[in-house]
Amino acid sequence: MNDLNNTVLNEDSDKKICWVCLGSESEDIQINQGNNSIWISPCLCSGTCKWVHRECLNAYIDQKWTDGLMANINCPICQAKYDIDFGCPINFLHFVIHVERIVTFFNSSYLAASVCHASAQVLRLYSESFFYLVFSFDKR
Repeated sequence: MNDLNNTVLNEDSDKKICWVCLGSESEDIQINQGNNSIWISPCLCSGTCKWVHRECLNAYIDQKWTDGLMANINCPICQAKYDIDFGCPINFLHFVIHVERIVTFFNSSYLAASVCHASAQVLRLYSESFFYLVFSFDKR
């Protein structure tokens, strides 16, 4: 009986299931017609939870950064810190993200100011047209 349990566990631990998209390695082979996705094990998890597609993990990390979590990003299961290589110093990356947020803020502020200015111009033209219409009648 004990050998049967070990056999089942060993068979299950060989399967790769991405914890982000829940896709399996066999599905990748069928969908990609032999061009396998890149599977990685970036943390301390074991069993089927340890596998993730590189693309899925990149999307997960990008989402965390988009949500404003610029600190260390950890595995949601085992809480191990992901060792992320950005290809540039992290302070520079923080600076770029901060500048991007400032530019986005000012672009939205500029858009709001432009809409207000355009509305004021339309209102001015309307009022000038109205006054021209009122005072242009011949009073005989």
